[in-house]
Amino acid sequence: MLACIYKKEGMSITDIAKTLNTPRTNVDRWLSTIALHGLSSRYDIKNKGAKCKLDSKQMTRLVLDLDAGPAAANMGANMWTVPLITKHIKRKFGVDYNTHSVWEMVRRRGFSYKLPRPANPKAANRRERRAFKKKAAKLAAAYRKAGYTVFVADEMHLVLNGAVKMGWFREDERPVIEINSRKGRISIIGAIGESGGGSFMFYKTANAPNMIKFLVQLHKRFGKVLVFMDNAAYHSKSMLEEVGHLTGGEVAVKFLPKYTPELNPIETQWVVIRRHIGNSWFDNVDDARRTIRNGLRRKLIPIVKLHDYLLP
Repeated sequence: MLACIYKKEGMSITDIAKTLNTPRTNVDRWLSTIALHGLSSRYDIKNKGAKCKLDSKQMTRLVLDLDAGPAAANMGANMWTVPLITKHIKRKFGVDYNTHSVWEMVRRRGFSYKLPRPANPKAANRRERRAFKKKAAKLAAAYRKAGYTVFVADEMHLVLNGAVKMGWFREDERPVIEINSRKGRISIIGAIGESGGGSFMFYKTANAPNMIKFLVQLHKRFGKVLVFMDNAAYHSKSMLEEVGHLTGGEVAVKFLPKYTPELNPIETQWVVIRRHIGNSWFDNVDDARRTIRNGLRRKLIPIVKLHDYLLP
């Protein structure tokens, strides 16, 4: 466009080339193209690329196969990889693709390369998890009207000097950090609530007696509470009866579906705590306890929020 403006102002092609710091042949070509095809020719013509080797019906079947997973296609794997998709296309449609083309093809159709989260085969299915969320939301609303505060609770076990992240080492060195589990371990029982607050207590181990102590202390601090927690073995009927006896029935406990840690937001809280103490080296349990307590008190360790289905 500048070449056209300069030409209209009476500059020669040689002067335009010097001004724009480009060869004279470029200026000559630009002006000729504009003269023949108009201003729209100032944009490059986009190459549409080669025609897709799969027709629309084959592409639809491929997307359905990707959604169903490689096991349904008898590919002998539990998740799709680019080489596996390439092999599947060759076997089912008789079409050869290179890995780059397959990557772009599946990406354009709404798929992305992700690290899956491990899941227990005994875990509740998607329908059961959705049903629990609806039920939990109604329970939380009902208990909230009755003056209860909603919490989620869980336990974390921490081996001293076991939270290691990254550090600087020689390029030719394969770094190794010794984890001394005999130095001690600490169990944290914690609960986070809808108001953004939390309560954390430290024990040598997490068991039924310590969970009872924790729930009683939670009741003393917050009054009537509704607590959602997982199905740990010691979360037994007798433990709940003891808690009810000691709190006058003002601690209600509801259980999450089996093997569904993603439904409990306090699992994220444990990640935040581990990140805070990462690369810290503790000589004893008291040092670890003091560091975590100081981080929580000084808000260096933020308290995560409850999931939306538990909030008012």
